[in-house]
Amino acid sequence: MKYYKNIVLVLVVLFSVTSFASATSTVSTSSENIQNRRPASSTPLKNLQDKRLKVEQKIKEVRATSTACALLTSRIDKRLSNFDSVFKKHNENYNQHVTKLQTISSKLQAEGKDVSKLNSDIAILQVKVDKFNTDKLAVQTGLGDTKQYSCGNSQGQFRGSVEAVRTAQTTVKADAMDISNFIKNVLRADILAFKK
Repeated sequence: MKYYKNIVLVLVVLFSVTSFASATSTVSTSSENIQNRRPASSTPLKNLQDKRLKVEQKIKEVRATSTACALLTSRIDKRLSNFDSVFKKHNENYNQHVTKLQTISSKLQAEGKDVSKLNSDIAILQVKVDKFNTDKLAVQTGLGDTKQYSCGNSQGQFRGSVEAVRTAQTTVKADAMDISNFIKNVLRADILAFKK
């Protein structure tokens, strides 16, 4: 019986050793195959991951652009409405000044006073108001023109249009300041001269 036990034990050990040896050679062969295949299989996987990242980046850019475009469009609309309301008030104020000055000139002329200087000042003021209105219209047109460009695809035309609007706004502000200074410094002095 001992003899059979020893034979079985030797066979089990032999079987284990041969199994281990064949498993080791299979593992080493399969790991070599995996290592050899990995660069070949990882390249398409890497390309796929790169493409996926590029698509995700493009989607983020499109979302950011569409959000920025929506904000920009709303800002332009808001600026247009603010510009209209502010400069309508200016225009009404200037027209009231002209009307009031014409009334004062008529009253002074009826009293027999020489109002030629005042009338020439009123004419100058009217020219300044007309220039203000023309420049204001240029700003409104420019702001409206910015809407014609496709947001994100205008290739710099939108930016150029916005810069032109900013320049025109500066001109309108200068016109408003000029009218204000003319009323304060010239017209008031001429009217006060009649009271003396």
